[in-house]
Amino acid sequence: MDDGGLPEESTFKWVEEGLIRVSAVLSKSEDSQDWNRESWGAIISSTNVQVYSLLDKSCSVLLDINTFNTALQEWQGFIESKERTKEVKHVVSH
Repeated sequence: MDDGGLPEESTFKWVEEGLIRVSAVLSKSEDSQDWNRESWGAIISSTNVQVYSLLDKSCSVLLDINTFNTALQEWQGFIESKERTKEVKHVVSH
């Protein structure tokens, strides 16, 4: 896995932090949350998540919060799995 120079444990904790932030918004304990890393960020609101590049202001996508949550859960399962098959799994539809 390309870890961007960070230990895997850092990546696992970072994805878990994203799930915690999404959960806080979904449970209405927070109105919104920001979640960022080296080159991209996400603004999590009650209905949508805007994922955007920190390097290119013209690059962003708006996702339904539940779709984003599902994608993040699937990502967490993938990166934490010991055996990474070559299976392609689509979790977000356009």
